[in-house]
Amino acid sequence: MEHQGAPGPRPQLSAPTVPSKDWTRARGVLSAVAVAGAQAVATFALMFTTGLVVAVLSGPYEDLLSVVGWLFWSAVIALVTTGCALAVGVPLRLVPRLRAWWRGNGELMLLGALLGAALIVTAFVLGHPDTVDADGIELAVYQPHGVLLLVGWLLLAFFCAHALWPRRWTPRSQRRPTLGTEAARAE
Repeated sequence: MEHQGAPGPRPQLSAPTVPSKDWTRARGVLSAVAVAGAQAVATFALMFTTGLVVAVLSGPYEDLLSVVGWLFWSAVIALVTTGCALAVGVPLRLVPRLRAWWRGNGELMLLGALLGAALIVTAFVLGHPDTVDADGIELAVYQPHGVLLLVGWLLLAFFCAHALWPRRWTPRSQRRPTLGTEAARAE
């Protein structure tokens, strides 16, 4: 029997480490940034689609250039609206008490988004046909009610940009403490 040499030091097994408070806080911040990013993308997509539908229903179709204009302006307006909705809602993300209240009242998010969509539809119901002069050519357009359309648009954007699944609708076993709450501070 040949001797293979003395065995090396045995690896030491250690107990699993508990994440530090800094890591827990960083993970919470990264999670919040990921949620805000997903909400921004979803809001942009919804507002772009809504803007395109509004443009198609109210504007005249002349040629392919009209479609390009609808796409371009729908994207620009959706981008500006999404940015403004996210900026207005910054306190909902940064103030712990306000965030906890917002998260605890998910019905308001759903009702606000539905109210915004209903106001957009109502703006078209209460609108009227009209004509515009484009280079000497009379074009038929549909004028939705401007105030209702604007208020509905802004409500839909805001509530979509800050929609969160309410904590009480989540099974208790899947709930994690949120950043800024007493349970998260205790960690």
